[in-house]
Parts: sequence; C-alpha cells; structure tokens
Amino acid sequence: MKKYILSLALVATCALAGELKYQEIDGFLSPESVFVDKNAMYVSNVGKKLEPLAKDHDGFISKLDKNGKILEYKFLNDLDAPKGMMEIGNILYIAGYDPSGVSGGVVLSYNLKNKKIQVLKSEKEPYDGIVLKNNILYISSWGKDLNGVIYALNLKNKNIKKLNLPLMKGPADIFLDKNDLWIPKMAESKILKVELK
Repeated sequence: MKKYILSLALVATCALAGELKYQEIDGFLSPESVFVDKNAMYVSNVGKKLEPLAKDHDGFISKLDKNGKILEYKFLNDLDAPKGMMEIGNILYIAGYDPSGVSGGVVLSYNLKNKKIQVLKSEKEPYDGIVLKNNILYISSWGKDLNGVIYALNLKNKNIKKLNLPLMKGPADIFLDKNDLWIPKMAESKILKVELK
C-alpha cells in the first residue's frame, strides 16, 4: 500500500502582540473545498492539474482529524474535479463530479457508514456549491456557456426545480445564513443575496 507523506508545518505565535497562530498542511492536489463536521474534516482535491472542469479521474476527497492529521489521503478517489460538500447525519453530499467519467458532473450522496454512493441529480452540469435548508439541497451550477443557475433538490421526494433568478455567470461556493442564500457570481465580480421562503 502506497504511503503518502504529508508535511505539517505548525507555526507558533511570536512575541509580537496580535501575531496569529496558524497551521499549514500540504501535500494536497489543488484543494477546492473544506467541510468540517463534529468528527472529521473533508477536503476535495480537483487533481494534479488545476482544471476544475476536467474529467480526468484524478480528483479525490481527503479525510483529516480535527487537528489536521491525515486519516485517509484518498478517502474517495477516481473522481472528476469534486467541489462543494455538505454533511447531514451520516450522509456526505458532494457536487461537481461524475465517477463514470461521462462529460459533466453530477450531485451525489455518500453514506459515511455503509459507503453507499447514490446519484441525486444525474443531469451532467458543472456543479459547484451545495448547502442544505429544511431538507432542501441548494446546488449552484455554472450552466452552459456560463449561464449559471441555482437548483433546489427536495431530499424527501427528489423533486428538483430551478430558483426563479436571473441567469448568472459563475455561481461558485454558496453560503446559507438562516434564510439568506449568498451566491458569488465569480465571472461578474458580484455577490447575490437571496431571501429564501
């Protein structure tokens, strides 16, 4: 079994007032997103080359403990540019890749206990961010020709709809603050705030 040696550099605070203590972990391959739950951290790695839309099977997700120690370097592997993640219960939701290698990405769920993978949205698109509110999974997609949209996926009945918003260029990692959905429009240098009902 191949071992991955990752260096962990811990920089202590200096005597200067206000100096921050930080920890840097290297050895990843174009890390795109980090998700932290009560037990572990997950890091999505786009792959050897920084090509977030590539279908080259070299993307993977790493699992770390809360102190930054690598538990499993390739916790999930052979992926195509995995991006945003969200965990609810024992389910890790992942946007942006397609394990079959077919053009485009899909939205998947991964059961952390039984390791079962389920495709939640099979339409091939360049998905990016993912958040959850009241059993509704909100997913950003860059769309075709940068005509980006936000999808709402009901986890109970699997119904999917587009939010009634103007097309946007480059909706990347989205963030939910109570009822407010924040959407960065990367290619427009703007941020959109949406009040969810």
